[in-house]
Amino acid sequence: MMKQTYLLLVFYLLLTACEKDQSLRNFEGNYNGIFNASSYGLKINAPTEIAFANGRFTVNEGYKLGSGTYKIISNNVVEFKDENYWTAEFDWALLLSGEYDYKINGNNLVLTKRITKSSCFLCKETNNNSYQYKLKKK
Repeated sequence: MMKQTYLLLVFYLLLTACEKDQSLRNFEGNYNGIFNASSYGLKINAPTEIAFANGRFTVNEGYKLGSGTYKIISNNVVEFKDENYWTAEFDWALLLSGEYDYKINGNNLVLTKRITKSSCFLCKETNNNSYQYKLKKK
């Protein structure tokens, strides 16, 4: 009985350990769609194209281009780290960087930025800002 319990526990741990890897694989591919944002009164609705491969991303078309790494933090949160150098005269929350809630439904991927003071450290007011990618796998 103890051996069976141990085997079930090991099997369960293997399944749950693979869950993040599966989510990472679900991101793999090329996506296009729309980037919607509300940033300090500016409304943005821009076509975008993003490629995800091996934990890396590249924004090939969009309001702000960029590239870097990403990793799954939990079942519905992904963290992006843009690796480019940028000037300071725009809202850096417009970059694909920081933590995002994600939803995958078939070939559709929705990324919604988690807005915190640290996601825009110079921002005085973040309540009216929103940043969302609505993407479809090609």
